Amino acid sequence: MRYSSEVTVSLPRESVLGLLADRRNDVKWRPGLTLCESIVGEPGSLGSETRLMYRDADGAVHERMEHVESNRLPDAIEYSLTSPRMVEHQLHRFVEGQTETRWIIESTVTFHRAGLAVRRQSALLEPETVRSMQSFKVFAEGSSAPGRRDSGLLGASAEG
Repeated sequence: MRYSSEVTVSLPRESVLGLLADRRNDVKWRPGLTLCESIVGEPGSLGSETRLMYRDADGAVHERMEHVESNRLPDAIEYSLTSPRMVEHQLHRFVEGQTETRWIIESTVTFHRAGLAVRRQSALLEPETVRSMQSFKVFAEGSSAPGRRDSGLLGASAEG
């Protein structure tokens, strides 16, 4: 299964990347995220691994391992996300505009087994990605408001 999602964030690319690089921000914009734990390497660096735990609307907990496959930032970064049910490869591209950034995610998903539960889950992936990206947009644009301490620049505080 393949899909692509896109959002335009009204911030310069440097600010968008700074907010995304600070993993303490993830729980502020990733719906259902309860844990973001670095396991191997510096987050975002080639070969690094991060454990992500999510709680869905039904209260079930899901674990995904995020592995950085390539890092060509500021233009792109590529991840593989694995869980017991699937492997998802994501290419994140960041296109710089005058005062905004287009964030594009191209995903390829492979399921470990077929069946009704897999079809149900596959139908949810793209809407969940769009919801997460929209949530980041709201978070990021709110973080850039005058007087906020978390300005979105690399190394900025995640307090807010």
